[in-house]
Formats: sequence, C-alpha cells, structure tokens
Amino acid sequence: MYMSLSYSEIVLRLLVSFVIGGLMGIERKKRGKPAGFRTYVLVSLSATGIAIVSAYGFTTAEGVSASDPARLAVGIITGMGFLGAGIIWRSPSGTVQGITTAAHVWATACLGIIIGFGYYFLSIITMGLIMLALLIKPLYNKLQYRCAERELCEEEQKEKVSQPRDEVL
Repeated sequence: MYMSLSYSEIVLRLLVSFVIGGLMGIERKKRGKPAGFRTYVLVSLSATGIAIVSAYGFTTAEGVSASDPARLAVGIITGMGFLGAGIIWRSPSGTVQGITTAAHVWATACLGIIIGFGYYFLSIITMGLIMLALLIKPLYNKLQYRCAERELCEEEQKEKVSQPRDEVL
C-alpha cells in the first residue's frame, strides 16, 4: 500500500496553490503593500511543495511513513514567522506598519500547506474568509468617512438656518 500522488494530482495542487497565492498577492499589491503577487505565489507554491513531500515523500514501499508529516509543516510555519518579522517595521512617525501584510504572508503559507495536503475546499473557504477580513476595514473606513462628511454637511445646514437673515424693506 505505497502512498503516492499522480502527476496530475501534483499539478492540480500546485495550480490551485498558484491561483490562491496569486489572488492573495494581487489584493495586497492593489493596496500598495510591500509584498505582492510574486511573493505570495512563491510562498504558497513552496509551502504546497513541502507539504506534498512531507505527506508523500517519506513513505516506504510497504506504505509505512518514515517521518511525521507535521514536522515539515511546522518548519514552514516557523520560517514564515521569520519572514513576517522582516516585513514589520516602525515608521519615522512611530507607528508600526506591516503587521497585516506579515500575517497575510503567513496565512498564505498555511494555505499552501492545506492545499499540499489536498484539502481544496478548506483552502478555498479559508482564502475567502481571509479576503473578507481584509475588505472589512477599508469598507468600515469608507463608511465612517461618509458618515463624518454627512454630519459636517448637516452642521453646515443648521448653521445656515440659524443665521439671521437680512430683511429688505
């Protein structure tokens, strides 16, 4: 009972990883973030490849695993922590930037692992929820800006109404 993947399954997993990593990278690049399409595709594809090797590459001809598949996955997650630390910086104004991008790169590596182990549905749903989480704050900010604009307009209207009018006799 030798466990292996067909070439078509390996290609499918890598293509899904490429698409998901690419979509994540495009979203970040559109927002002007430092890591973009290529970074995310590299992270996702690499994690997928290592997950495939981890799950299927260390099996003997008898089907006995010669290694714990989780060990390489843990190595990916740890390594992404170091990459993420390099993305985070303190701006001259003192604010910390890059945290969301670092978390996003880490999440993309995790998605690569999930795809490498063959959980397509889980990876697609997880990616959708990650993208939703990234969209919520900009939508909230836009809504907040519009409300502030509306309140300002309403205050201006009240001031116009409360000002005395010059009557012409």
